[in-house]
Amino acid sequence: MLTQADGSVQEYVRTFLTMTADLLALDDWLRSHRVEVIAMESTGVFWRPAFNLLEEGRQVILVNARCDVKSHRELLQRATKLSRSLLFH
Repeated sequence: MLTQADGSVQEYVRTFLTMTADLLALDDWLRSHRVEVIAMESTGVFWRPAFNLLEEGRQVILVNARCDVKSHRELLQRATKLSRSLLFH
């Protein structure tokens, strides 16, 4: 979900694998959309490589996997006033 400058939300669905080249492609895609804030669900230790790659130049918020999507959105809205953000899980 990308929050636009006017406050509208645009939802994108795109799949990336977890190999290094794929994570770099994810990073490129996020940068092309000027994503500055990411809310990321933690699942075991599998979130760590993506978190490490994505945190450079962005705010990455690690959220509880037990929360629902509405709670994630509310957390993201409270966490930042930036006009562009991404929520993925």
